[in-house]
Amino acid sequence: SLYVLAAAGMLDTSGDDTSPKTIAGGLGYRLPVGDNLVFRLDGRYLHATDDGGNQVLVTLSIGGVFR
Repeated sequence: SLYVLAAAGMLDTSGDDTSPKTIAGGLGYRLPVGDNLVFRLDGRYLHATDDGGNQVLVTLSIGGVFR
C-alpha cells in the first residue's frame, strides 16, 4: 500500500553552537510478506535550517512481528 510521510525535528550535535530545525516529506510503499513480515521502501526530501543543507533519502526497511 502507498503512504505519505512527513516529519519535523531538530539536529543537536555535541559542541556545536547551532541546532538546525528539519522538515521532511516523502512517499513510500509498504509490502506485507506473509503474516509477520513487512518491507517498506520510501523516498524523502529533508531540509535543514541554519545552512544545514538538503538531503534526498531512499530507504528500505524490514519489520516483523515476533509472537
